[in-house]
Amino acid sequence: MTIDPSQSFGSSFVESMSEEDDGGCRRRGIVGVDGSPASFHALAYACGWAQRTGSHLVVVYAADARWQQSIDASCVAAVLESTEQLAAQLKQQIARWMRTAHVEWTFLVRNGECSRALEAAATEHQADAIIVGQSRRRRLRRPTASRLARGRQRVVIVVP
Repeated sequence: MTIDPSQSFGSSFVESMSEEDDGGCRRRGIVGVDGSPASFHALAYACGWAQRTGSHLVVVYAADARWQQSIDASCVAAVLESTEQLAAQLKQQIARWMRTAHVEWTFLVRNGECSRALEAAATEHQADAIIVGQSRRRRLRRPTASRLARGRQRVVIVVP
């Protein structure tokens, strides 16, 4: 898979791993994945949830672009390229995992702060739930899960 650099931070790209069109009647779950162990725990839980409920998973990698304001313009291209490489590597890892999960899924790369990106994807895909992992490192700061739960428009499942 190649990532078009013109799309990487101007808009999101989508690759669906399901050929079926569910007509909008099927349940959907959003799961945030950033490569951390906590996010893969959330993905494992989300796969089980999708199998039990017959849901379609939308796996979202949120690339936070706030750093663009603080770095030199000459470095932006290198950072964008490394972000694109990370997204491609994550997608490959997830694709290997999903082959054994037998769950229909879609992979999205979104720009912006994680909780906002997950909420926007959930609204766009009319998701029933958002599933996130609980990071052990971020307990002192306001984690994504608490921001999502505060603006609660759907079920938020936090996986330890």
